[in-house]
Amino acid sequence: MADRTQYLLTLVQRSVRPYIANPKTKAVMVTGSVAEGRCDEYSDCDVMLYYDELPTEDELTLARQQNRGAELVELLGDRQSGAFGETFRVQGIECQFAHTAIAQWEAEMATALEKFEIQPGIMKMLHGTLIGMPLYGEALIRQWQVDIAKYPDQLAQAMVEHYLKFFALWGMQPKLARRDATLWYYQIWLSLPKIFLVCCRA
Repeated sequence: MADRTQYLLTLVQRSVRPYIANPKTKAVMVTGSVAEGRCDEYSDCDVMLYYDELPTEDELTLARQQNRGAELVELLGDRQSGAFGETFRVQGIECQFAHTAIAQWEAEMATALEKFEIQPGIMKMLHGTLIGMPLYGEALIRQWQVDIAKYPDQLAQAMVEHYLKFFALWGMQPKLARRDATLWYYQIWLSLPKIFLVCCRA
């Protein structure tokens, strides 16, 4: 596992160089299993890149060409929203690069850390930032990590209130029994462990 992690980390460090060469790039970090040091044969490379101004399509194409001819798999998202992603393969390894304007990312952070709004996608990105390993622009990334790690009490309360909601199955039990809806009844029961797991994590 350690050898695999080091192999992917080396690949990432080499793959981000053409992007860092673009003066628009202000910070880069690797996250996911590579940052956590728990890679296996199924791991990909998750990389976050932050800009004052998003790179153009021509600039991205040039970076991939300089990146030993990386094979583009797909582009995701809308550039107009302030963030988008590209997936490509290098030496058979899938690399997922997320390109984000700094202003857009800091606004998304604020929705959770200041407005205490629970949006699963943003919460996942906060976690990814918290565990991320800076490759460029370390000071900026470390400041974000400090801000996220504070995890305000209001956010913790909002998380519990958001996820501590479940269907009162016991209220339906007599009706389901009378209607002979046994399979549906069991299906609902089987879904309950997932609900409790989410609440415990919150």
